[in-house]
Amino acid sequence: MKLHVIQEEISEPELTLRCRDPKAPEIERLLQLLRPDGQRLPVQTEEGRLLLDPLELLYGEYVGRSVFLYTKEGVFPTKLSLAQLETELEHMFRCSKSMVVNLMHIRHLQSELSGRILATLSNEERIVISRHFAAALRKRLAGTQK
Repeated sequence: MKLHVIQEEISEPELTLRCRDPKAPEIERLLQLLRPDGQRLPVQTEEGRLLLDPLELLYGEYVGRSVFLYTKEGVFPTKLSLAQLETELEHMFRCSKSMVVNLMHIRHLQSELSGRILATLSNEERIVISRHFAAALRKRLAGTQK
């Protein structure tokens, strides 16, 4: 990655980022760091409150009247709903009634005869994208829908 810093007399700092793929993980991480809100997801652990980087999320799942966030490091309960995760985090995608998945962590997709899609994540875990949401996933991955 090339980095150029140019000193100029301007009213406020300006940053231009040129890249081939704005959805690449390293670009997403950089943009996350630059956002003024520094968005983190609060979760409760035995040791106290932990603030998760949203890009570390593999998926969120609704189980037994609670939502759990899954990362490579562990599973964490959250007070956020799946709908909040889906709308507030642009890289999260609703893959079933009870689950959202981080599109940045999908490594492999395999269509099944039933119309469902089997997704392999970056940690080699496999999840099912229900046939109800499969068409929306195909459109989103093709870049025709946010």
